[in-house]
Amino acid sequence: MLEDLAACTGVLIAIAGIAATHFTGITQFDGIASLCIGGLLGLISSTLVSINRRFLIGQAIEPSIEADIKSILEHRPSIEAVYDLQSQWIGPSAFTIKAEVDFRGEFFANKLRKMGYEELFLTYGQKRENLTLLLSWYTEDVTRLVEHEILSIEREIKAKYSEAAYIEIEPSSKLDFFRIDQDFSSSARVSPAVAPAAVVQDENKIVKQ
Repeated sequence: MLEDLAACTGVLIAIAGIAATHFTGITQFDGIASLCIGGLLGLISSTLVSINRRFLIGQAIEPSIEADIKSILEHRPSIEAVYDLQSQWIGPSAFTIKAEVDFRGEFFANKLRKMGYEELFLTYGQKRENLTLLLSWYTEDVTRLVEHEILSIEREIKAKYSEAAYIEIEPSSKLDFFRIDQDFSSSARVSPAVAPAAVVQDENKIVKQ
């Protein structure tokens, strides 16, 4: 709109300068018109640079919007902590957002319990072949639950901020060890051939029955 406005206004200024020169014979009017057109173009260019500066340098979204999106993430029952949040405008009405979050294990454990995995492990997990199959199902369903939760988070953010064109939720944990390595010592473990069964305790710990 500004570019077209400058073009039309420049044409009018040029017509006025040429007409004034033609009817008065004073050629300076033509030069003045040219200077006015140059000043108009410079003003419009400066305005466009100011408006688009955040897109040219990859400016982040407003702190208030970023803080609100972080609050949305922190209030999700599936998320334990938000470690990092990065954003960038990619157009006049579109931005990207990337968040590193630590998902809460208890949330997905409760989901799996409602799906019947506790009973499956207690009933069919005594044999190694059954346990291997159950663990494969368990792993696949955990992945699907995380995927569905990420999609739900993206829908919630886009429902409030339609400008969020790209949302990346990256699972991230600051732990540098696996829970099983922390919660069980080597001496406390038993081989699958010796252990008769396993039960789920405290939603995310497996102990010898």
